[in-house]
Amino acid sequence: MSEGDFDPSGDQAVSSELAGVLPVDFTAFHSQQHRAYLRYAHLQLGNPKDAEEVVDDVFTFLLKVWHQALKEASLHGFAWAVLREHVERRLTALGRQVAMVETAWFAALRRSSRERLELLESKLGLYAAIAGLSERQYDVVLLGFLLGNDSDTICRTISLSSRF
Repeated sequence: MSEGDFDPSGDQAVSSELAGVLPVDFTAFHSQQHRAYLRYAHLQLGNPKDAEEVVDDVFTFLLKVWHQALKEASLHGFAWAVLREHVERRLTALGRQVAMVETAWFAALRRSSRERLELLESKLGLYAAIAGLSERQYDVVLLGFLLGNDSDTICRTISLSSRF
């Protein structure tokens, strides 16, 4: 699978052996969020391998602090902040900028016919504009427009993300 063909639909469920020893609420949270976190990380990093490693690191960290995370005003906001921080660290370690513009554009290109190339050129400008938004605005647009989340999910996800 090439970078442009990344499809997080092969969601990694917690294995049945681990599910018996992990907190039930953590297992449920992992099942609900894993795919979305992979999609976000891939958009940011532009590489499926890096995305998978970062998301694995995020859930490992969350498991370590799970009892404290449950005490946060918003578990989703806290976890989102952890994901953003891990992605930013990986980008820094790789010496790269966010890859969202290129990743989203190439994904749209794969789905398009030749006649729609003009439309795609305008999307490239849109993706570049999205990348220039403030952190909170960027998250809202990315979660809603590019990842297809509804407004309730977006609000729950980013409610505390600027706090971490």
